[in-house]
Amino acid sequence: MRSAYGRAVLGWRLSGLYCRCGRMIPCQSYGGGWQRQFVVKIITEEHMTYPTKKQRELLNFIDGFIKGNGYSPSFREIMRALDYKSVSTVAMHVNGLIARGWLVKKDASLEFEDMGRPDLADEYRRNHKVENDPRITRFGKILRDTSLDEFPQFINVLRGDLSLVGPRPILPQEVKFSQSRTALLHSVKSGVTGLWQVSGRSDLSFDERIELELYYAQNWSFWLDLRILFKTIAVVVRKTGAR
Repeated sequence: MRSAYGRAVLGWRLSGLYCRCGRMIPCQSYGGGWQRQFVVKIITEEHMTYPTKKQRELLNFIDGFIKGNGYSPSFREIMRALDYKSVSTVAMHVNGLIARGWLVKKDASLEFEDMGRPDLADEYRRNHKVENDPRITRFGKILRDTSLDEFPQFINVLRGDLSLVGPRPILPQEVKFSQSRTALLHSVKSGVTGLWQVSGRSDLSFDERIELELYYAQNWSFWLDLRILFKTIAVVVRKTGAR
């Protein structure tokens, strides 16, 4: 079993999540309500009976709230929870995984149709986002509103994978909507914050976001980065464009 398990393992890194359960299937929360967006190739389901380590940690996390232990999530525990809802960190690695043939992205509009919400599917096709995404958990919404979901990104900054300031990563399914305008953005290291984040964030359309990111890439300067960093503080405090 050990040798079969070892041969089947795909080490993939999504928001710090290491799923080690043979040829992987989508990670799904216990109790339903939402499921992970990313689907990988299914080759065998031989070793998928028990939850992974991260899934057990999530169950313990939820159990703490249910039992009313006066739970106050630490930085480490926020990171664990983010492994199951964060898209931003995933975006850093998803291109490489797709290039290796390990990952297949399911279109969000199809997910909404599977959920019986054709209205959200139409909204996603028009705007490439939805106003009230039912896949986001209540706790996940709190993390987004307070921008706590971006804290684990600073570890990636220390590793050199991210810059403090830079364009937001372009997801593979977004490339087809960018009309080949993102080539320049792929040559610039992605950042935790950027011009798009301090200019309206989710209140802006996809085209407006791309225009802002291109402006940053073409007009980068130390002073522009400094200005964006100071503006980021105000945006986080006011929760501007947070969804």
